[in-house]
Amino acid sequence: VAAVESKEYEIPMIYAKAGTDMQARILKKVGVDQVIYPEIELGERLARSISGKSIIEYIHFSEEYSIVEVNSPQNWAGKTLKELDVRNTFNINIIAIRRKDRTIVSPSALEKIEKEDNLIVIGEDQYLKKMEKHV
Repeated sequence: VAAVESKEYEIPMIYAKAGTDMQARILKKVGVDQVIYPEIELGERLARSISGKSIIEYIHFSEEYSIVEVNSPQNWAGKTLKELDVRNTFNINIIAIRRKDRTIVSPSALEKIEKEDNLIVIGEDQYLKKMEKHV
């Protein structure tokens, strides 16, 4: 009901919470622009953290894309982003590096990965899974 009213008042972006796919379909039909599944997203995050993988944070960005924060693999330490060539190897992009008390946004190709770095990566889910197997 609130979504329908919001459309009548010409609110540009309408967000709504859904618990199931059926609820999401109904919300989309009445004009909701972005459906959020907080319980499902929380469950996915919990499952990833319990699995013991190197993923620190996981944000489902769209139906196909996600942003993840991962511990940098030990064998990447001392190598530049250019040397690692993750864009061609895994079809993903490193959009930031968390290093101790600072964050390097849009790191250059000459930026070297350090042992304790966390990498913020964006890509299609299928390619992020491929990268996760190698991390």
